[in-house]
Amino acid sequence: MGNTAKIAMVVSDLDGTLILPGDRISDKFLDVRRQLDNAGILFTLATGRGWFNTRELARRLNVSLPVVVQSGALIIEPASGEIIASYCIPPAVSEVLWQFKAKACDAFLLDLDGIYNTEGVLHPEGIKLLNYLDKQCRIVSRHWTVPAKGTVKHLFVGDRAEILTVSRRVKAIYTEGRQILWPGTKGSGWYLEIFAPEATKAAAVGFIAGRLGIPMEQVMAFGDADNDRELITAVGWGCAVKDAPRELRRLARLVIPGPRADGVAKTLERVVFGKEEERRWKRLFSIFTPTRF
Repeated sequence: MGNTAKIAMVVSDLDGTLILPGDRISDKFLDVRRQLDNAGILFTLATGRGWFNTRELARRLNVSLPVVVQSGALIIEPASGEIIASYCIPPAVSEVLWQFKAKACDAFLLDLDGIYNTEGVLHPEGIKLLNYLDKQCRIVSRHWTVPAKGTVKHLFVGDRAEILTVSRRVKAIYTEGRQILWPGTKGSGWYLEIFAPEATKAAAVGFIAGRLGIPMEQVMAFGDADNDRELITAVGWGCAVKDAPRELRRLARLVIPGPRADGVAKTLERVVFGKEEERRWKRLFSIFTPTRF
């Protein structure tokens, strides 16, 4: 017999947790996704991506609930793309961060229109990001002022040592701000994201669950990175991928295989639908794995 009475909603991260390279979704997960609908269990996404790069996956996964993007800073209605809730950096603080200059770092600001703004890029990883964003990013003049309606995040890109220096200096400027630090591709640069302190996946999922009358104890969540930390501990069933940072694995109720091994689908089959008795994966995968940060 499954545990469907204990779990009313499932929330999953995307990159490193659910999807395969090239934004591929396994057939096995799509089958389990249909089983969730048949069992009346709700499903949504909570990702560090923006909505522009999430909406097609939300469509393919038949997500009708609000979707959490930008690591919890925005909650989006998938049918319309409307922002239901946002947790923004105050304009006065954002203006100070925008004027902040760092040697060998490129700076970006993401506003509520979903557009990144930058004065220009020099670092190889910043150039790569600018090319990736394409029409989602605009070059602005040095006299450009921060939009009063809200800043979703500030993003710095550069060498690791410089990014760590920026992180320390930003903490002095915006003590309560939330920082997420992560490496770029093939070690070519590092990223520092700065959000409002309320911008967490846990707060955003709590907002959605509250509107639906679902206790967080009845939510199952999957993640693989530091921006999943609060969510993993806030829900009743927090699951971390085995390649996640060690601290996240220690906080999780279950440690599961990664997307190449269909970890999310297999966990749902075993825990929710009772196709196999719950296994003690945590013991299996609790050996030391170097963190990414």
